[in-house]
Amino acid sequence: MFIANLLRVAVAVARSATTTVVAALPRSSLPTTVNLPRCDLFGVACHRRAIVRSGLLVLLLLAGGCAQSPFGLAHWRNPLRGDRLEPDRRLAQLPADEVRQLRELGSRAEQLPASEQESIAARLTTRLGTAADPLVRREIVQLLGQLRVPVATEALLGAGNDPDPRVRIAACAAWQRRGGDEAIAALSGLLANDTDTDVRLAATRALGSFRTPAAHRALAVAVSDSSPALQYRGVQALRASSGRDFGNDLQAWQQFAKGESPQPERELSVADRVLGWLR
Repeated sequence: MFIANLLRVAVAVARSATTTVVAALPRSSLPTTVNLPRCDLFGVACHRRAIVRSGLLVLLLLAGGCAQSPFGLAHWRNPLRGDRLEPDRRLAQLPADEVRQLRELGSRAEQLPASEQESIAARLTTRLGTAADPLVRREIVQLLGQLRVPVATEALLGAGNDPDPRVRIAACAAWQRRGGDEAIAALSGLLANDTDTDVRLAATRALGSFRTPAAHRALAVAVSDSSPALQYRGVQALRASSGRDFGNDLQAWQQFAKGESPQPERELSVADRVLGWLR
């Protein structure tokens, strides 16, 4: 099939070239009959020599100017220098292909040495600023969450300001995966300042995985919010984070999040704690 397509291109090139040359000649100089060796290829009568020459030209162009890429077509390279362009400049790069490649890299990212993680994080940070597709940016953010290097940390902080809420939700999951005080601070900021409810819910859920007083204080924003959805998610996060249970007493949860000791408290069973971690 590939060879047939090349031959079709060759026929089209030869036919176009012949038509252009003939049209440029004076009519008086054209013979009434021309006896040239002809062939019939794909229903087109053409000159054999023109087909061979054009076909060789097309093959040389394809062989000299292209290099195989993971998605069937090729990305351009200079045939004189032999260098290939960087992956971010591939002509045939599609969002789905890029997402697949990022996921493949993510499957082994945490096992890479720190120096290689630094290099990858730097390239991902650049790509995060240029990718137009939010799904690609979301995948980049998820991968950055697996890289334990300062460059990735800075990029995740910037991802919290991405215009697409799906990317900011991915940033919440990335911070949850990284852990630490810096993650709690970033999630607290998203919970308190983001304008999208889904992002704030994602930040609340992520804070529920941190079993520290700092996370409890951050969750006070959720249980004190006017949104019933945020209140409920905040209670679930506090229950999972602290192992405490004040039932449906929202005021008691608010007091606990602020560092107070409300009473009475219901004893939390092991099953309830496991369910809280899974929520």
